[in-house]
Amino acid sequence: FGPVGFPNRHTFGATDSVAGTILEPVVTDMQFTKKRRTTVAQSRFYDTGQNSPDFSTAIISPSSQSGGTSMEIEFEGAEGILFPLPGNPNNVVPDPTTYTGFGTNIDQLDGYRFLRFRITFTSNVNTGQVPVVRSLAVPYIFQ
Repeated sequence: FGPVGFPNRHTFGATDSVAGTILEPVVTDMQFTKKRRTTVAQSRFYDTGQNSPDFSTAIISPSSQSGGTSMEIEFEGAEGILFPLPGNPNNVVPDPTTYTGFGTNIDQLDGYRFLRFRITFTSNVNTGQVPVVRSLAVPYIFQ
């Protein structure tokens, strides 16, 4: 069992055994190292405090990734619904029935009071380099 030249690790059977019996079969697998290629980070909703904001292009630092890594940012909007909660001064929360779904064009979210983002990081598993986002700003104006 197992290709020649690869170290076997026994999960069943006697240690260092290469043959099994009907009562004690030898089942082997190979050790491997798992490297994560993609990671997804998602924010909570941010309240703009305005019922109809006009969003501008997001400002991301650094603006580009190096070493064969990348990142993609997507945005989702929601309208507000009155829901008094202790500690919530505006008494408004995101309305789940109005979630827009994630998309890369932030201009499609103009007019939505709540905004959240999701970033998909893709690393270079060969070099071990990972993408980095130091800051993210989403400017908007009041309409």
